Amino acid sequence: DLIIALVKFKFTGVNPALLYVTFMPDQMSERKRDRKSLDVCYNPPTNSNAISPSLPNLEITKLPDSCDILELTLVTANGKPTYIPVKGQDGKYIRRQNVVQQAKTFYEQVSDINTNNPKRYVNVSQRLHNWIIQPVSKSLDSQKIKNITFVLPQELRQLPFAALANARDGYIINSYSVGLMPSLSLTDTKRTRITDNQLLPIGASKFNSPPKKALSEVPKEISSIAELWKANASNLDLDIKEVKGKLSSPNGFGIIHLATHASFDDNGVGTIFFTNGTISLNDIRTYNWRNPIVDMLVLSACETSKGNEKYELGFAGSAARTGVRSIVGNLWQTSDEGSRIFMESFYRELKASSAPIKAESLRTTQFNLSKNSHPYYWSTFTLIGNPW
Repeated sequence: DLIIALVKFKFTGVNPALLYVTFMPDQMSERKRDRKSLDVCYNPPTNSNAISPSLPNLEITKLPDSCDILELTLVTANGKPTYIPVKGQDGKYIRRQNVVQQAKTFYEQVSDINTNNPKRYVNVSQRLHNWIIQPVSKSLDSQKIKNITFVLPQELRQLPFAALANARDGYIINSYSVGLMPSLSLTDTKRTRITDNQLLPIGASKFNSPPKKALSEVPKEISSIAELWKANASNLDLDIKEVKGKLSSPNGFGIIHLATHASFDDNGVGTIFFTNGTISLNDIRTYNWRNPIVDMLVLSACETSKGNEKYELGFAGSAARTGVRSIVGNLWQTSDEGSRIFMESFYRELKASSAPIKAESLRTTQFNLSKNSHPYYWSTFTLIGNPW
């Protein structure tokens, strides 16, 4: 089914690829132990059950999970997966502990605009690009791949992939549209025409219970995209009962757009705020978004793609489990005005194409904004699920 879907989408003119990023256990079968190293990945403790404890069998030595090797699996329409255990310039394997730490640093640096060194993310961006993109770049180029959908381990799902860059080609979005997929089994890979869908825009600009900072740009955002899509712009600051009624059974609206506040805390509690109430992750999981299917959910709110081990990809991941084909979510807290500008551009790109592809419309929006602004403003928006 996967290969059939990739072949089918190849004929849209935007050749796709799935890139699985995984961590595989290292059994130390390809190298010798380094007794002088302080790194447990190269000098593991001896096995007291071995015939000779001072000379452990390196092929069966169990190393900590942090020593797992970064492995890439590229799947394209040609049906021949490419497996690459990744090594650095020093010839040593790239370890889980290194990738996870760099990913955390990258998130922190890109998502913090209030710093004296706004370009501090560049080095780690290029390092992650070298580890995750560069090893498959020749295959991508030879097959003229234009879209990469990542399937990721939990520790990397908050990476702003659009801001990965190398010194030669710049940001990855200069060459590819990118997105995430929770799993193929959760994704409806049917190709649809997004502009055939009706739009249901719902916004909240003032918050009484619980109190939150007012969002002065939300009315402009709702009005602008509603006018572009010829939709009803009056769904603003609705009573929470009316919000839940519209969302729980959207009556054929193929696009749902939510412009409001959201948060996802360290305890896994996810909340989307409206004028006099909230909806939760569990609420979303009960909504009838499968029959008829919601083609795209746009979460123009903070941290809606941020998750943890329990809630993969946060609100966006929960929406994917309800059957929504594609979700546009947000990785961190963004500015009110920045979100409006991004969303207006994104919807214009969708409307501008005679055969719009969601991932390509998102890429074009990010590419245009990247010319004059920090990735804080545009790499936070992530496409999850079906890129078409």
